[in-house]
Amino acid sequence: MFVILLKVRLSSLAKRLIREMSDEVLSTGQGKDYPADKTKNYRLYILKTINDIYTIFETRFIQNWEKDCSDVTGNVSGYRQFYMRNLFVDMIGFASTVMVRRMHGLAHNVDVDEIEDLDVRKDVQILILELAEELMMNREKFADIQEVTGFVKDKIF
Repeated sequence: MFVILLKVRLSSLAKRLIREMSDEVLSTGQGKDYPADKTKNYRLYILKTINDIYTIFETRFIQNWEKDCSDVTGNVSGYRQFYMRNLFVDMIGFASTVMVRRMHGLAHNVDVDEIEDLDVRKDVQILILELAEELMMNREKFADIQEVTGFVKDKIF
């Protein structure tokens, strides 16, 4: 249940990040609703929030594991690290899939779809899809959540 809540929360933040990427930054650096500095600050806030949520989740999950785990496999040396690593990699894959789904699936992102300039909309969609692809294909290479958000930051700023 805890893992499902993490995925839902990170999915929500991924949608917010897509919204921020959809703001016509490619041409002006300024969002639809706010000037460039506020848009940048909000993006940084979202990335920090993603870091914080995952870090708190990981800490609490491990605390609960150590306190309540009664399964024999849970006490095997290295199993918790193996499990947490797989969970982390799956989370990146899940977030990537959500990004692709929001561009190609039935649940489009209204902020991207509302960009009137078709060239700008196309550029934003390509940026989001390329970011999702890179995250998906390289999800095993990220050591921690800070690396993931640093990678995203490098791509969107």
